[in-house]
Amino acid sequence: MQTTILMIDDDPFFLNEYAKTLKEKYQVHTAQNILDGLDLIEDVQPNVLLLDISLNSAFEGLEALPAIKEKFPWLPVIMVTNHDSHTLFKHSRQHGADEYFVKSSSLNELKKLIYTVLIKYKAPLESEAGVIVESPLMKKVFSDAARAAKYDNSILLVGPSGSGKEVLARYIHRRSDRKDGPFIAVNCGALVETLVASELFGHKKGAFTGALTDQIGKIEQAQGGTLFLDELEDLSPQAQAALLRALQEKKIQRLGGARFIDVDFRLISAVKSDLLSLIQNGHFREDLYYRIGSFVLFIPSLKDREEEIIPLAYYFLREFCKRHNITEKEFTPKTLHILKAYHWPGNVRELKNVIERAVMLSRGKQISPAELQIQQTENKSSGHIPYIAARNYMFREFRKEYIKKALLRNNGNISKTAQDSGLSRRALQNMIKELGL
Repeated sequence: MQTTILMIDDDPFFLNEYAKTLKEKYQVHTAQNILDGLDLIEDVQPNVLLLDISLNSAFEGLEALPAIKEKFPWLPVIMVTNHDSHTLFKHSRQHGADEYFVKSSSLNELKKLIYTVLIKYKAPLESEAGVIVESPLMKKVFSDAARAAKYDNSILLVGPSGSGKEVLARYIHRRSDRKDGPFIAVNCGALVETLVASELFGHKKGAFTGALTDQIGKIEQAQGGTLFLDELEDLSPQAQAALLRALQEKKIQRLGGARFIDVDFRLISAVKSDLLSLIQNGHFREDLYYRIGSFVLFIPSLKDREEEIIPLAYYFLREFCKRHNITEKEFTPKTLHILKAYHWPGNVRELKNVIERAVMLSRGKQISPAELQIQQTENKSSGHIPYIAARNYMFREFRKEYIKKALLRNNGNISKTAQDSGLSRRALQNMIKELGL
């Protein structure tokens, strides 16, 4: 579906000229007053709103912004103005604007702002939590997964811990003919070895000490749906043999039971490492591998699909702000840089945990680099501040004081301040955001 832009502005020249160019890539709708614009938001559900601050020679656009954000919190807003003013820039952000565009700036600058807010508000694929597909690698994975979902064969997912194997398994289930059946997930690595058979196949009352009632196993619970076995490589040889038999015969026998039970389920397995090496070492059954691995999907680590780091970070930021009933926060430019540069050994799971912790630690409207807590520093127990940390703190304070004085010297005019300071206008705006000015 094509991305939709809504422009609300009383300047016909701006609407016509900019809309003409934006239509080369986006579907564009325009309105020249707030009432018509609000109707269009309801009708066309735009992906981005360009809103003029000074409609009808007043601050009608800025005054309408809080109500727009309250009614349409999913809608990113770029405030548009002729006035290059730090005060207006600050007021716009306080009222809920995501970005700020001065009409004297280039069209390329507006395109960059639109791209930025689209990334920030990018919706997860298929409404699945945490599924963001931006990189060529993951587009190929999900394309293959969609095709595999149409058939009923077993699927093997191979990828590092935390890379999103269960999310992909749920995606396959939702795309399959079994989507109305249950999805049962089992972490084989967390199963107690003596109770694996009971967990998977169920048991009869009295089958072992503590079996006080009959219990159906995970395989029966997945009847008519999908069984997802994560960390399959951790299954014992005995459990591997029992699983192979169930897949071959489509029957199981509860522990302590006498009769066989017909089962109908689709198996999706996941492993962290190459099973072929485990087969060579005698730690995994070769015949089971060929039964579960008729279709194999390899999931890359997060560092190999860095295009998804920032969209995922924003997705988790919105999710946790909402979950913890916190006013939506923003990342500083420096924080975004650190998020993208970090190597993420724990993959998506680590990113998710880092963002949740940062949301709870942050006291202001912005997530700072310190609140990510992902940069390792030395001499933590010495009581001294490391040189790099001290240098960064002093440099931040210097920049803050420098920019404040430069803005004051140029009466808050951002373009003049940028020129006076030898910075690009965009760099200055990012610095103002980062420093909370």
